[in-house]
Amino acid sequence: MAKVTLEKFLSNLEELKERFTSELESILEGEEGLDDPDADDDIFSGGAASVDSKAVVQLNPIAENELKIKLDPEEWITPGGFGTVDEAVSSLIEAIKKVLEK
Repeated sequence: MAKVTLEKFLSNLEELKERFTSELESILEGEEGLDDPDADDDIFSGGAASVDSKAVVQLNPIAENELKIKLDPEEWITPGGFGTVDEAVSSLIEAIKKVLEK
């Protein structure tokens, strides 16, 4: 299967954002230290909790498989992670756009 076009990606952007957000939230729920309900609320509502880069990098193969593209995690993942799930997903979306614009 050929890689997705930029046009098709943009037409499905909201659905992909939701999928990547859901995937990352699931990854984070499985990590230690997120058993506290208040911690979950802070992370998923855009609070100041850190989203570790080790969790975020797990989105890379999901995006690659879904869109049939190659992404270099070093080009879109901030060392140390992101402040929020939304920041991480936005960074991934921008990296995908750059790859598809080539």
